[in-house]
Amino acid sequence: MTYWTKIQTLGFVTIPHNVSRLLGKRDQLRIQRENVMLIVRDYNNIIMKIEDKEKALFKEHMENLDRAIEPGIRRINWSMNADPFVLSCKRECQDVFKKVKIFQKNQQKIKEELERISTATLTQIQENLYHLKEFVKEQEDALKVKEKEFSKSFGRIQTKMMKTYELFL
Repeated sequence: MTYWTKIQTLGFVTIPHNVSRLLGKRDQLRIQRENVMLIVRDYNNIIMKIEDKEKALFKEHMENLDRAIEPGIRRINWSMNADPFVLSCKRECQDVFKKVKIFQKNQQKIKEELERISTATLTQIQENLYHLKEFVKEQEDALKVKEKEFSKSFGRIQTKMMKTYELFL
């Protein structure tokens, strides 16, 4: 438009009235473009954060997010004030992003607990001679300690699973 206005002063081209009106709203359009880009960036962050295995789990959340964004694509035009819509969409995107992060964090904690359980040694053998009764007693004591640790790990896994489940209610 800047070049068109320069060319128009030389008399080579005439700028249509509608285009001139758009030029007058340049700052408003720039702001709306930035608002749209905020939503696009948030949406793309969610898409990039979700791993391939998790896409099916978050399909419903993404469909709801698409439904929230869809009116902006169909109904809102450049002459309208879209600030309430932008804020609403950003809030929706942030909610879904937070759920993805919580899910991934819970999955990581569960993996750590399972790794701790899988690498646990269930016996405690020292380098000295044992009588059979002493050996059996020491192994039973070691198993009782491990049983308490396993119970705590199970409780932590169960808590994380329930928190993860709540994301999909």
